[in-house]
Amino acid sequence: MPVNPAGRGITLVLEHSPDEGMLPHICPDTGRRLEEVISDLHSLLEKRGIALSFSETVAAAAVSGRCHRLLVDGRPLEDFVPPRKPPRPCAGCPWSCDASPEIGKCGSGGDGACWDDFPESVVRLAVLKAAGVKH
Repeated sequence: MPVNPAGRGITLVLEHSPDEGMLPHICPDTGRRLEEVISDLHSLLEKRGIALSFSETVAAAAVSGRCHRLLVDGRPLEDFVPPRKPPRPCAGCPWSCDASPEIGKCGSGGDGACWDDFPESVVRLAVLKAAGVKH
């Protein structure tokens, strides 16, 4: 997986479905707001000469079936830290594949595993991996 050399920036984009709107996201493992976690990461990376930017946007129609997703340099969070495959369909998934461990593939093109929320530990690991910083 290619990483960003020091001096190059990392971009985080939080995509919301048109129905969800811009809501605060709480990291389930620490109870902290996602914005706080990103602020901490910004400070950490800035010391290493790596810029970190964050924005929120409404998802394109093609991916609006999920309530929200986090992109790290344009790639889904799941590319950096894959979750375990869910025992049920992805939350809010518009596809009728009923993704499950037995089926193995999701109609959205993924493997059916996605982060329904953003644990701080997962966000930190993904950003550090993208930045090429040892974790």
